[in-house]
Amino acid sequence: MNESDVRSVIAESVPGFDVSTLGLESEFDKSGIDSLDHSVILLGLQEKHGLVVPDEDLDQANSIGKILAYAAKRSG
Repeated sequence: MNESDVRSVIAESVPGFDVSTLGLESEFDKSGIDSLDHSVILLGLQEKHGLVVPDEDLDQANSIGKILAYAAKRSG
């Protein structure tokens, strides 16, 4: 999974959101993505890429960069 994959899932999960405005470390809640949208994004990542993020780790997956780091940590 790479940055493009994550951006694609965000775009599909949050219609109307301009994913190009997100930097790698832009936290979702500060960028206009609410907790419901965050959950939908994580479900999309689980369905498409097999990334499972338990509730206790949600804060470790609240930006594109953090999702990529979390996925790398979980796979390695």
